[in-house]
Amino acid sequence: MGDRPMLGVVLVGENPASLAYIRMKEKRAREVGMSFGLYRFPATIDQSTLEREVRDLSQNEKIHGIIVQAPLPSHIDRYAVTECIDPVKDVDGFTRTQIGNMFLGHDGLWSCTPKGIMTLLSHYDIEVKGRDVVVIGRSNIVGKPMTLMLVNAGATVTSANSQTKNLAEITQKANIIIVAAGSP
Repeated sequence: MGDRPMLGVVLVGENPASLAYIRMKEKRAREVGMSFGLYRFPATIDQSTLEREVRDLSQNEKIHGIIVQAPLPSHIDRYAVTECIDPVKDVDGFTRTQIGNMFLGHDGLWSCTPKGIMTLLSHYDIEVKGRDVVVIGRSNIVGKPMTLMLVNAGATVTSANSQTKNLAEITQKANIIIVAAGSP
């Protein structure tokens, strides 16, 4: 039957929130029958060494999916590290290739939270095509991909954020509001 799929998670430093997220990811991976590998690096690791380590993990045939756990230390360029992941192993959907697939409406590995929201909307038969949707939040993790997915699904989307004027007025006109701002 072959090897079980393996999720590799890269952790840099000891951020308590990251450790909690990783425990949840490991639990879910094991629940669905996946292997799980945690690859820990000190917060003092330099950019080029981390990139090399992520490239090596990406080339490992036993690892089928990779996540680089955020946040990373301030001296690390997260986007450069992400680009070291083979796009077919980019579980978070953060490589340029996967973002391009999403932008163009092609199949790919897309950002998990927005994809989950789209799945929930579909599950509850909430039509987005032709609807006015406001997405509050502009992060690269949720807000921007959410906006793209909704546009691709035929919604008329307003992207709002903490700088948006007249937010109450804008949201009152919406059929659907998705809040991804990180605060109530």
